[in-house]
This record gives sequence, structure tokens and C-alpha cells, in this order.
Amino acid sequence: QKVQMIFATHSEYVLKEALNHKDDVLILALKDDNGTITASPMRLPLALPTITSAEINYRIFDIISTDYHIQLYGYLQTKESKGSISGCDDFIETTQEYKNNMPKYSVAVLGLTVPQGYHDKTLPTYIRNAIDHPDAGRVYSEEQFRDSIELLIQLCK
Repeated sequence: QKVQMIFATHSEYVLKEALNHKDDVLILALKDDNGTITASPMRLPLALPTITSAEINYRIFDIISTDYHIQLYGYLQTKESKGSISGCDDFIETTQEYKNNMPKYSVAVLGLTVPQGYHDKTLPTYIRNAIDHPDAGRVYSEEQFRDSIELLIQLCK
């Protein structure tokens, strides 16, 4: 006889452990859609090679964080063997995912101000540099932050 257990949690630690046993576990995210509760399964596979709290928080709880952006960008840079930020920026710019949605991801098209000494071409690199080298002139919206994370997820798969 098989045993079924049902847990409800907001703990990324419980979810992280459950994801380590993904063949035996079904994870559903419940969301309130104007009074109607909907359930959707956790989107697998994850973009990163290891399970992180930042990715769980984004994927299940829809919480954007600089940690997740940094993790995605760093993983992409390592995965594609790009030894420099400009090399990773060049790589992102050549991908089909970028080209298909260039107005959404191009620093020039978006009209973002790049500080002197930087040559950011893509939104993910612009945001990566804004996180690592904060200054008052480098700003981006929450929508741009989400767009950048979504592009990085696609590129990391």
C-alpha cells in the first residue's frame, strides 16, 4: 500500500528538500486569482544545476531577487565559458531568444543610461552591473528586472 502525505508550506527549505526527491513528489503552487484558487505544478527542470532558495522563491512564490539574477548570470557565464562580463554580454546579444525580443532586452532600444566606462548592450548585463556596481544613475523597472530574469532562465536551460 502506498502512503500519500499532503503538506502546505511557505518554506523554501521544505520545498528544496522535496525537489531533491522530485520522482516521488508533486509540488503544486496555489494562487488566488480574484477569489478563484488555481493550482499549477512547479515548472521543472529548474534553470540552475543546484536547487537554491532564490530560485524556489521566484518559481513558486513569484519573489524576484538580486540573488537569483546574480546566480543565473553567473551560471550562464560559466556554462558558456565566458571569462568576462563583456564576453557574456556579447554571447547574450547573439542568442535567438535575445534577437526574437530585442526591443525588450536591448539597453539602447530601452534608452537606459550606461555609466561611462561600461558598454552594456543587453538588459541582463546592465542589471548585473547595476547590482554589482550600484550608482544613482543606473535604474531599471521591476518589469525590466523580471524580463531579464526570464531571458536568463531561457539561456541557462
